[in-house]
Amino acid sequence: MPTWQRLRVTLSYFFFKTPQEGAQTTICVAVDESLVNTTGLYFSDCVPKDPAPQAKDDEAAKRLWDLSAKMVGLED
Repeated sequence: MPTWQRLRVTLSYFFFKTPQEGAQTTICVAVDESLVNTTGLYFSDCVPKDPAPQAKDDEAAKRLWDLSAKMVGLED
């Protein structure tokens, strides 16, 4: 493996989660009985977090929905 690829792989350990680490929030939310009636929240690292401002932009969501529907042939 070339040196630049080894360096890239080594550095990625500091910036990316393993699949097991990435699954932890989903698992925590799925099995935590105290969250049984909790809906509509965004979780990161097993705790509720505020989503990015873009996630709260209803107009952008509508544009994305319309574009997606058009791309898959649901709209003309």
